[in-house]
Amino acid sequence: QIRQQDRAVRTESASTVHASDRLTKFREEQAKTDRINPQASRPPHPPFNKSFLTKENLYRFDLFRRKGVVDQRLVDVGSFSGLGIEKIIKDNHLFRTVTSLEQYVLEVVMEFYANLPSKEEITNNKVYVRGKMYEFSPKLINSVLDLPVRRKETLIDDDVDLNVIAATLSGGRVKDWKKITIVDLTPTLAALHVMCCANWIPTSDTSTTLTVDRARFLYKLVKKIPFDFGELVCHQVTRSGQMVEYSEFRPVFPNLIYQVLSYQRDVPLHKGEALSNLAMPICNNMRLSSDKHVSLSLPSPSGRKGKNVSLPLTSGRKKKLKAYVDMAIACLEVVNDDLQGDMSDEDGDVMLEHNEGIG
Repeated sequence: QIRQQDRAVRTESASTVHASDRLTKFREEQAKTDRINPQASRPPHPPFNKSFLTKENLYRFDLFRRKGVVDQRLVDVGSFSGLGIEKIIKDNHLFRTVTSLEQYVLEVVMEFYANLPSKEEITNNKVYVRGKMYEFSPKLINSVLDLPVRRKETLIDDDVDLNVIAATLSGGRVKDWKKITIVDLTPTLAALHVMCCANWIPTSDTSTTLTVDRARFLYKLVKKIPFDFGELVCHQVTRSGQMVEYSEFRPVFPNLIYQVLSYQRDVPLHKGEALSNLAMPICNNMRLSSDKHVSLSLPSPSGRKGKNVSLPLTSGRKKKLKAYVDMAIACLEVVNDDLQGDMSDEDGDVMLEHNEGIG
């Protein structure tokens, strides 16, 4: 596992110099803008305190904090050699999304979500964070990730027939969308699906269900259909912010959110706050090949590592049943980790700090 982490980190460091140059240039331009027009970085009205724009945002913070987040994960791309993973990722300009992740401060990400306006209320794509307004827009996200500017984009929710998508993702084995599961995906698509669940359309759900949005996204990767990744991220972040009170969905893209905030200017930190550790990278632990089923780390919340669980592979109906058992065991182990983590949470101390109007 240590060697796998090192390989992923080395892959990440390859583009560090270029990213650092872009960061320096953007920060200089942002600082100039702040000097010329200081009003642009100020909140629209006097804030409740330096952490929250309104008292309601403080309440939302508590809801988000109880949920935790879905960590993004580095990918040990080299461990997937022979499956064509690296080419697909690079062809779709997603390489930096799996090799250039940065650490984040959990409290800052939670406050970002707490202060996030609804889609109808947001103006100028700005969010209140620690006393200033920060931009969070598709354009800036694409700039941070050094993604190409596209003149014309296609939507993730396009009109390709789902049966066609099922046949494509399964290598022709399943042609009925209603019957396909992640067990039916080709090894390459199965690996991409795990990456998708952590870094592109994140989820903490470790079931065997293949959702429509992820299936369409994977189809786009295979067919090299252009899409606006920044737009995709903004849509998911906004949706995640709106669903906090009504579902068990966890906030997504914590690494990228903090990266986008830090790209503009230093984010003030409170005493005791620190950068989180990166989650364990996604690796091809079993040296997955064209005739083997996937055995990969499942995405899990708040930096806790998913479990690698695998049962012997058979064929036909037994193959599917064993895959379901694999997933069930993994889910139970993740739940066990959650329960252990919850027992050690110091909820009272965190809320006391924020109720006192931090800073």
